[in-house]
Amino acid sequence: MPLSIVILILFMGLLLTMRRRWLAVGRGVLAVGIVLLLLVSTPWLPERLLLPLEVAFEPPTQDAVASAQWVAVLGGGCLQPSPSGATPVLSRASLARLAAGVDWLQSLPEARLVMSGGSKGCSMAELMARQARQWGVAEERMVILPKPRTTAEEAQALGELIPQGETVLLVSSAFHLQRAVNLLQSQGIHVLPGPADFLVDAGRSESHVGARLPQSRYVQMSEHAVWERLGLLWARLRGEARVAASIATSSAP
Repeated sequence: MPLSIVILILFMGLLLTMRRRWLAVGRGVLAVGIVLLLLVSTPWLPERLLLPLEVAFEPPTQDAVASAQWVAVLGGGCLQPSPSGATPVLSRASLARLAAGVDWLQSLPEARLVMSGGSKGCSMAELMARQARQWGVAEERMVILPKPRTTAEEAQALGELIPQGETVLLVSSAFHLQRAVNLLQSQGIHVLPGPADFLVDAGRSESHVGARLPQSRYVQMSEHAVWERLGLLWARLRGEARVAASIATSSAP
């Protein structure tokens, strides 16, 4: 969304400069658009918007993980190759989430792995299950939920699956986890947040000039930050934001 707005502003500025009476205004609008484009495509703004979301929950301790009976991995998208009939593949986010979930599962011999998410023409849950098999996860330990298409639908499906009183280690991208926890807690599920797929690179060298130049990944980070903050605002208006805040407070040292 930020990039779409910036492009719209630049287009409006260009149109205004074509009319002599609006030339000065058009130049001003173009200048605003260029500044906004630099802000969303360089690290300063995207990282400051995304970092508070990514550090909302710390990775769970081994003792905390041991209390979980379920490991739930939320789908993070898939890629559908352009050739007709080509097999869809998991997106980078889905793979990162699944890798973290399977890693935690190794320390929970009795836990089950739930994979959820689907979209038109692509079942993220089934693609993740196929990858989990290749990584050695036994078939009887897996639960596949391919029908949910949104985080809210995933939360509802998990609420119907997981018995009351049991704990689920919820794995998702760190920036997305706060909203996901809100939704699962609203289903009455006891949630242990499991952040994965961190996008803010804490080790990025500030002295490296190339790291400060406009890049597409910073635009993507801006998109994620804006959408998640809008989702959290909507949750706050509905009274759901208190849940994640209470979890973060209780987990603080």
